Order: sequence, then structure tokens, then C-alpha cells
Amino acid sequence: MSISLNAFADMQAAQKAFIKIKNRLQWGNPPTPPEWTEFFSYARDHNCEDVTCMQTFFEQFADKSMSTAVFQTWMTLKIDELFYLKPKYIAPNSGQNAAYEANTSIRFEAFDALVNSVVSENRSWKDLFLSEKFRVRTPAPDIEPEWGIENPVAYRMGRMAPYSSSDESVAVEFHDQPNVAGVWSTNRFLTRFSDTDLNSGRKRASVFFRVMLCDEMKPSIERKNQDQLENLLAVGITEEQFAQTHKANKMINQHASRPDCRLCHQRLDPAAWTFRGVRVFLGSKPSSGALVHYDQDGQLRKQPVSSLRDLNETTIATERYKSCQVDRFIQWLIGYDALISQKRKMDFIAKFEEVDERPLDFIRYLVTTPEFFTGKTEGLVSPPSLVQARGVFQNCNECHASLPFGKNPYLARETVLKIISKLDMAHDFKNRKMPPSDHWWSPDNKDLAAIRQWVSEGAPRETGEAILNADDVRGALGGQL
Repeated sequence: MSISLNAFADMQAAQKAFIKIKNRLQWGNPPTPPEWTEFFSYARDHNCEDVTCMQTFFEQFADKSMSTAVFQTWMTLKIDELFYLKPKYIAPNSGQNAAYEANTSIRFEAFDALVNSVVSENRSWKDLFLSEKFRVRTPAPDIEPEWGIENPVAYRMGRMAPYSSSDESVAVEFHDQPNVAGVWSTNRFLTRFSDTDLNSGRKRASVFFRVMLCDEMKPSIERKNQDQLENLLAVGITEEQFAQTHKANKMINQHASRPDCRLCHQRLDPAAWTFRGVRVFLGSKPSSGALVHYDQDGQLRKQPVSSLRDLNETTIATERYKSCQVDRFIQWLIGYDALISQKRKMDFIAKFEEVDERPLDFIRYLVTTPEFFTGKTEGLVSPPSLVQARGVFQNCNECHASLPFGKNPYLARETVLKIISKLDMAHDFKNRKMPPSDHWWSPDNKDLAAIRQWVSEGAPRETGEAILNADDVRGALGGQL
């Protein structure tokens, strides 16, 4: 039997695709000999010589892989990592198809049961954030209902307490409780991100924004006033005494006056208010607030919400939520450096909605797309203005890593606007604050023109999608378009 060079190359591509699917869905494990036998048998029976012809086989293999404990544990760890939680599994022994084992030093609770249920039963991804069904530790007979919740499982400070095995747990379902909202109401989340009078739910709200909207709210770095500190040291006040005496005032005043803090807190605080209903107890009384966020066009939106549950329902209805969750699956399955065109990204979002956010259905789709095999949309070419601007920004990376091209696309707009301000672009760069006057490098007119050109086009990403909206560009160019 003879085979053309093109067919041989195409079949090699199909084999590489098969290896990648197995690697991604089975924790880096390569296909086993029996799986290779299945692969070649299907190719022979269906006269397949390329990736496209093997798509049905790949879909079936993906379903088989996702039904294993190895895949479900991998997904569990990804979600633990997303919430900054200590992993519930320990590394496996080396060997073919080795699986992670449960870490017996950690107890399981409602968070873990919900995650396992969503993954193993292919429930909608939004159930992670809205579910009213949980598994919790079997309550003692003498436990009384707390805070108006008519079910004795809401105990141990009104939360859902952990358990060591399924024999110690019981299924429970809440109905129309304003503070019951999937993982956000579970003991594991609430104890990991404790509440205090100072943070007032902000710590929990910052995780909410990162998970739901890919909005990384990093606290601003406070720099010491060296002159003030040296003066205090000179009169006998130690640095430790200074820190203790002024700690509360420093934190409160910083958040009350600094513009870069207000930028986050105008979004963070209204969401944090809704977490008051789960501050100590799983209370039945709602706490109202608002969802304040940047939409897909970079416009700041404010939507009042009546409770923690309403906050989640309102957020899930936004386009940015869908875009964020799709980006997360792209990062997990295709890679953090994947380059997906805006058109293809919209295709992915449409599919995510079509399958009702069921993770296994969406993953099956992703691992059979051309982008999964190549890491980028075919024919995608970087905008010329971006190429030029990136060359200039490389000189800034000594102090500002990857400026302004970090992994999180939702931080880019704020970063670019800050760059525009520091460069005083609206006034033709006359009063630039960056780079510092004593820095080894200073941009020349050609460099500044390259940045201006990139901004005038909306500061496009690799995919061609604009970071800035028309109002941003107009403001950056001093009102000129």
C-alpha cells in the first residue's frame, strides 16, 4: 500500500492531535498501546488520513477520558487553584495513568461535593455559583435552626460544616434563601477568606470579581515616606512603634484618599456589602449592594442587587461573565498563550451558551477545534501598530513586567489608560512622568509616535480586538480622533 507525502504528513498531525488530547485530559499521560490500537483501527475503518476525519473519534475519546477519576481530579484541582484553596489531593506515584489520591489530612465539605457534582454530572457551570443543593455533615439531633433557616444542617456558626466521609454527610436543599449561592455560601470558602471589621467582606468580594469577571483587584503597594520615617527615628520612635501606632490610620486613609484605590473600591465595596449576610452566620436576611463593573466595551456599569444570590444572578447575565469563563477554559485546555481571534472567541462564547455552560460538553468542543491543536486562530496576524508599540514597551520591562501585555486581558484597559496618563499623551507628551528622568532609557519622538499610533487604533491586542473604546481614544489624544 502506498501513501502520499501529504497524507503521511496529515496522519502525523492527527497522531499529534491525539497525543495532545490525551495529555490535556489525562494529566500529561501519553496514549496507552490499547488506545493507539483504537486510534489506528478507527483510521483504517474510516479511511482517515487527517485530523478532520478523526473528529468523531476524538470526541468519543474525550468523553471517555472525562469520565475518569484522573480528569475529574484535575478539574477539581483547577477549581481549588482558582479559589486559592489548599489542594484536596496529593501528587500521584509515577506510572501510566497514575491518579492523584485524596489528602486524608483535609476534611471534605459542601464546596467539594458541589464541585464534584458539577464536574462528574456535567451540570451547568453556573451551578457552581447558584446551586441550592449541597452535601453537608449530618447534624446532631439537638441542633436547632439558626437565623431563620428552617433546616438544622445550617449550624457550626450557621455554615455548612466539613465531614470526612459520605457516611457522615446528608443531602440538603435550600429554597429561596437570599444568602445561599453555590460555593460562595460554603464553609470552605468563608473560612478561607475570613471577614473582619476592616475588610468588611472586601476580601471575599475580590475573589468574586476574579472568579466571575476575571477582574484581578490587586491592592496598591504603599510606599513609605522615607523622610517622615527618618525624622521619627531621629527623635527615638522605632519603625515598629511607628507601624503599630499608625497602622489603622494608614490603611483607612489610604483607601479613602488614593485615586488608584478608589478605582477598585468603587466596584469592590458595593459587592462586598452583599456578603454581610454570610459574615458570621448563614443568615436569612439579605444585604443589598450593587454590581459595579466594566462591560465588554470598557464602560462602567452599576446594577443594584438585593442579596448575595441576586449579585450572582445579575453577574451571570453579563457578557463579561461569559467571556471570562470561556477565557478560563481556553487557558486551561489550549494554553495561557493561546491567540484566538475575536470572531472565533465569539464562536466559543456562542457554543458555551448553546451547551448551557455544561463543562464536559464545552471541553469536548474545545479539544476538537483547530485552535486546540495549533494554539492560535489560523491566519491571525499581529496588528503592525502593536508590533511597533511592543518594541518600545520592552524598554519598560525592567520595572514593569510584560507592560502592558499581561495574561489577564481585563486588566489591560486600566493599565493602558494609566500609561497614557503617565506619558501625558493628551498634551503631546509635554509633562511625561515616565520613565523617570534618571532612568537609563528615554523614548525618542519615533518611540512616542509608535505608542500614539497604537493608542489611536484603540490599542489592539494580538487578536485585533481593541482594548480602548472610542471615548478612551478621544481622551488620550486630547479630544482629537
